Amino acid sequence: MSLDVIPQNFPPFVDDMQVLLSDTVGAIWSRLKVEQWVRQSIANYSMYFPRIKRVEGELFVLPVFDFFRFVALEEGGVIDIVQVWYGDTQAPDPLPILLDRLPNYSFEEKHLHYSWFPQGQSIQTIGNLDTRGTIRLAFDPIPGFPEKVTAFCTTDHPAFDLQVGDQLTVPTSHYQLIRQWVVWQAWQERANKEAQTADPALNLDILDTYAENALREKETYDKMIENALANTLVGHSILTEWNSGVEYTRIY
Repeated sequence: MSLDVIPQNFPPFVDDMQVLLSDTVGAIWSRLKVEQWVRQSIANYSMYFPRIKRVEGELFVLPVFDFFRFVALEEGGVIDIVQVWYGDTQAPDPLPILLDRLPNYSFEEKHLHYSWFPQGQSIQTIGNLDTRGTIRLAFDPIPGFPEKVTAFCTTDHPAFDLQVGDQLTVPTSHYQLIRQWVVWQAWQERANKEAQTADPALNLDILDTYAENALREKETYDKMIENALANTLVGHSILTEWNSGVEYTRIY
């Protein structure tokens, strides 16, 4: 298997999977079935390694809340917030400030804090803001700072909505996890079909072989996930910190 260094589009990745399964013409497993397994694998992968995205939001004010200001993230699907920066992360002066995170009920003072309301969750008595996740800032504007907020958030990797031409967002270093899931599913399906024959006793040896192979591939997948979790700091390479000049403890 060649070393992956360039992210692949969805169809070529499925092509590679058919080669890996030694079934390039779809004689045993249809291409649609292999595509389905790839999508399921990516969805499962997201539970362990969610995608880290950089999202910028526009500030707006609700007069009923004194010094509270809000950022409605433009894109849906946000699972949680990793970091929130106040200021312009693209400009060196003034340096943006990394904000502390506190529970949404803890805003008693004006401080450099934010809280996160997941999609659809109400903001006190205002009701929900469409289906978009919302960040609340609990401090007055800082003179000289652009009224901009950048959030690094976790989302699911595109899976069931992948189309022709779409690029996989799974890191290339983790493609082997996607492949291993598909190999496991292929053996599991063969075992299931064999078990559904009219007289399983006639094919007991084959059934046992397929079942053993499926179990072995599942155990391999579980071990690969375990190793990847132990060796991967998710998002480390894309989260950037600036020295704000003030020490704050991040609370998550």
